[in-house]
Amino acid sequence: MAFSDAFKRPFQDFKSLVIGIVIMLIPIVNFIGIGYLLNCAKSAVRRDYKLPVWGNWLDLFINGIVALVIGIIYMIPAMIVFALTIGFTILSGNYSALMGGNVMTLIPMLATAGIGMLVTVVVGIIFWLLGSAAIVRYAEKGNFGAAFELRAIAKKAFTGAYFAAWLVGTIYALVLGAILSFIPFLGSAIASFICGVTMMTLIAEAYGKV
Repeated sequence: MAFSDAFKRPFQDFKSLVIGIVIMLIPIVNFIGIGYLLNCAKSAVRRDYKLPVWGNWLDLFINGIVALVIGIIYMIPAMIVFALTIGFTILSGNYSALMGGNVMTLIPMLATAGIGMLVTVVVGIIFWLLGSAAIVRYAEKGNFGAAFELRAIAKKAFTGAYFAAWLVGTIYALVLGAILSFIPFLGSAIASFICGVTMMTLIAEAYGKV
């Protein structure tokens, strides 16, 4: 599948597109939309690029919540590194000297913050890749435990094809999200659904290749 096919997928069926946007507009109900994105991933793994039919609303809702939980769990390491960065940055400061006008005491704090943020970004990207692949695996297997089979997930996530798909999807989401942000209220819902379908299609297709 070419990347362009993933970009076109959300627009295959106008009715499904409108339903998705409306659902993404409503807090809590939008978990149904997230569950639908998992169905998009599940079908893409099998090389089926037709938009899934809306239905089984309760299952979609539950799967959406589970996907969010999986994503949060996988981002915990990055959160820990970020918290440690803040803590060590605070501890590295000589505040009495700083209050006395010695700005050179800022250097250790800035160095600590810079290194910590760099590590946070690297760890964040690593676990973002793992987390997205874990969500695709959950969509494929339908089993919560499958999302934490780290060896199998790492083999999928740490490949050139998967990284390329993830990077293209991320850039697309950032650009489209920025453009649609100028549409009050509705813009974020449109971006969430369109970018979600595209991203899940891209990474699931790459996941299925390995």
